Formats: sequence, structure tokens, C-alpha cells
Amino acid sequence: MPWWALLLATALLLACYSFGYRAFQQLQQGVRLTLNPDGSVYWFDAAAAGGNTAASAQLCHGGLVSQWALRLNWQTGKGKRAYQRWIFADQCSSAEFRALARAINQQNWQQHADNNPKPGGLK
Repeated sequence: MPWWALLLATALLLACYSFGYRAFQQLQQGVRLTLNPDGSVYWFDAAAAGGNTAASAQLCHGGLVSQWALRLNWQTGKGKRAYQRWIFADQCSSAEFRALARAINQQNWQQHADNNPKPGGLK
């Protein structure tokens, strides 16, 4: 085997290990949050809100919903930097999971409605 193939395989294995380790660490962190009707999110652990000292954030479009997991997308108040976090169905109660899914879908639908107005200015 050529030396460059061995070097490439080593780099690829290290990258995969690093990605897997970070995903595992994220799953191990306990996170508590509140979701307000206006789409604002308050994280009780400021490190979960993207590492910022401000723990308040706003849901943004692009979240995903399935029966097993949710991808929550949010932006912090300062700098408007976007973050995401996967939340699995067994990490919260079924009522909380449905409420988060509903909020994500509403945010996505609102974004779609804002980007695609009806012809002729109809409401």
C-alpha cells in the first residue's frame, strides 16, 4: 500500500472518530429548555444555547421533524449565529415532543408563507 493511501486512511479515521465523539458528547449532556408561544427558546444551561452567556434564543426555519427525532434550529439574540441540536423522542415526554414538533413545523410553514406570497396579494 502506498504511503499516501495510508496517510489518507489515517486522516479519514481520525475525522470519523472526532465526529462520532462530538455527537456522543452532545447526547450525554442533559438540557432543559422552555419554548414560548412566540417561538422564543430559553435554555436553562447557557452552554447548550451555543456556548454563549445569553441563554435566550429564537427558533428559526430549517428544523426537521420525524417520529423518532427532531432537529431544532435556533439563533441567539447577539450576532444572530445559527445553531442546531438533535432531540430524540426518548429524551422527553411524548407531549413535550409533540409540542416541539408543532413549533418547528409552524416555524417552517411561516417561513414558506413569507417566501411564497399568494398571487394578486390575496391573503
